[in-house]
Amino acid sequence: MNKRDQQRIEVQNVVANLSDGVDFFSGNVSDVSRAGMLLDDIPKELPNIVA
Repeated sequence: MNKRDQQRIEVQNVVANLSDGVDFFSGNVSDVSRAGMLLDDIPKELPNIVA
């Protein structure tokens, strides 16, 4: 099932903070590559804020 072109490196104890421009959320980084990272434990949906 893993069809990524870049080599993935598993990491532990790394947290990334995400922002939608209004709020901040934290997620655990599971693995990284030159093309990106895999985040776990983030909300399925960010709150829909209408300004």
